[in-house]
Amino acid sequence: MKPGSFDRSLPENNIVRTIIEFLTFLHLKEAGALDSLPDRPSTVSAEDMEQS
Repeated sequence: MKPGSFDRSLPENNIVRTIIEFLTFLHLKEAGALDSLPDRPSTVSAEDMEQS
């Protein structure tokens, strides 16, 4: 199998897809695009609440 071919194994495709989705999530989070989504879990921990 040649590098870069589309004959990759299924687990390798899943790993690559997961990494791309995670990087996309981080990019959207950094850009603030996730702040306006409804029904998302709070990213504030209990420790953060105690300090404020």
